Amino acid sequence: MIRKIICIDENKCIGCGLCAHACQEGAIGMVDGKARLLREDYCDGLGNCLPACPTNAITFVERLPRMRPALLSCVSGPASCAWRRSARRILRVRNC
Repeated sequence: MIRKIICIDENKCIGCGLCAHACQEGAIGMVDGKARLLREDYCDGLGNCLPACPTNAITFVERLPRMRPALLSCVSGPASCAWRRSARRILRVRNC
């Protein structure tokens, strides 16, 4: 599904943090003095951060969201049952 996701131009970012403060979802954070999209799956695409940026370093792009790598991969219980955590939920990979 194609979504609107923010894109931050690090060359324009002055590191004021106003966009991170305006982002109610916690998708934007400050890393090494610059704003970064930390979790694009948290970005709601409403753009509360856009008017907060004094240098217009934030724009929208429309694309498929990137899949986060599994945060946890392990075998739990019987050897035929594998569980994987991805994004905010745990997905069952194989039936037990």
